[in-house]
Amino acid sequence: MDAQGRFITRGDTPEWLPPFNDLMPAVHARGARWLAAGARQGAPPLRTLTFDPAHPEQFLALYLASPFSQTAQFDLLGEMLVRERLGREAPSISSPCCAAPPSCWVTRRAPVSAHAADDSGNWTSALKGLLAQLGRAVGENGYNWCWPGLTARRPCPPPRPRRVAVNGETVAQAVDKALAASGAGNVRKYLYPFLYLDPATDRTPEAVRLEAARAALDLAPVAGYYAPAAPARPTRMGAPIRQQLPPRRSGDLMLSYRPEYVEDYGQGRGISYGSLYAYDVRVPLGFYGPQFRAGCSNRRSRAWTWRPRWPAPWRAAPSSSVGRVLGEALL
Repeated sequence: MDAQGRFITRGDTPEWLPPFNDLMPAVHARGARWLAAGARQGAPPLRTLTFDPAHPEQFLALYLASPFSQTAQFDLLGEMLVRERLGREAPSISSPCCAAPPSCWVTRRAPVSAHAADDSGNWTSALKGLLAQLGRAVGENGYNWCWPGLTARRPCPPPRPRRVAVNGETVAQAVDKALAASGAGNVRKYLYPFLYLDPATDRTPEAVRLEAARAALDLAPVAGYYAPAAPARPTRMGAPIRQQLPPRRSGDLMLSYRPEYVEDYGQGRGISYGSLYAYDVRVPLGFYGPQFRAGCSNRRSRAWTWRPRWPAPWRAAPSSSVGRVLGEALL
């Protein structure tokens, strides 16, 4: 979405998208009251999407973290399925991916709240509607070329009294101070979990990374580090993490915090990405359609990656993919 809540593309705009945007769901949501599912008559809203013409960005933030935005996104996906005839032209393969930012915005700010609980119900309803639309488009048993899959970006851990919010600026300043004292360089910025470094002219980037890592490990919150070209502190997740660190597109150093330490976000209410622990990284992965075997499996799979080819391993094994085919899920 752009700043006006209209859907945009990075390439050629399909002819059906402008008429879809003309429905203006964001505009119609101005002043909307987000009511909890099953709320009694007269109950106060969970949130009101107030609109101030002088500060439209505040409304957009409210809209993005609401079921109104989520409905618009699923409507867009449904429109795309129909207009582009996805899943109906064998043997070509199309892989639309719908990431649900409303849920992300809600849970990052308040993972355990009435907003998050209601958002979960809205998301389930939207998904049910999408599957029904797929059934109408390709037929209830026509999923030979349409394999819906569902996973999560991260779980929502319950509130923990031991959780410690880490001030990222404090981490950056401590590492920067250590680098400056040794003449190794400086910290350019810290966007959790990545440190971006400016090495001194007489030091190699690898040496500065290692020195920054040592300084970070002296801090109570930091448990480990990973880098594209520096030795990592050994952990079970070391190898998978390093596979996701392309040298030209990531920070110089990726820090991982100790259990229960999280990046300070949303006045201490929020959660953050980057944890390597089970309560943060274990999420379900589900598939729907007649070609899948009904049931559950507790075997591990690598459902997430920062590379765009993550769907490949569970349905095929091209040489460029990382992972394994989930044969136990296939009939």
